[in-house]
Amino acid sequence: MVAASDFDGEVREENLGLDVSFMYVIRQGTRVNVTTPAKLNLFFELTGRRPDGFHQVDTVMTSISLYDQLVMEPRDNPQIRLQCCWSYPNHASLGLEELPTTNSNLVYRAVKLLQSECDVQHGAEIVLRKQVPSQAGLGGGSSDAMAALCAANLAWNLGLSREELRALGAQLGS
Repeated sequence: MVAASDFDGEVREENLGLDVSFMYVIRQGTRVNVTTPAKLNLFFELTGRRPDGFHQVDTVMTSISLYDQLVMEPRDNPQIRLQCCWSYPNHASLGLEELPTTNSNLVYRAVKLLQSECDVQHGAEIVLRKQVPSQAGLGGGSSDAMAALCAANLAWNLGLSREELRALGAQLGS
């Protein structure tokens, strides 16, 4: 997080209408910092399958006080570089595996999708610091993917609407 004394940017609470949780977005210069919460399903029902193969679901979620943090800095070259780390220094002893940094990572795939769909010639340096365990049913991956879409939208000054970001997230299954 940016210290208050260092802050000269804009702070936003973003609710993209995907659930009841909020992302906290700070933009300082060209850097975008997004803090995104884990979510707990209070109700979850599969209601069908979408044409793209993903499931259609009805769900009621609430956020919990466990957050991942994503920091994105735009670059002039088109390369997307993602660095992932656990917030826990002894993550291996907790049974937390190393985090992927390319196509098997939803953050990477989300930014590459946005870059492709919007014909963006810029790239980004991304750091994802995780507290939300992977594949634990807490929505960490999908929250991180939406955080990446929001951050890239701001960092690259694309001006996409919430609906457009949601549609891109849906393509990822998030």
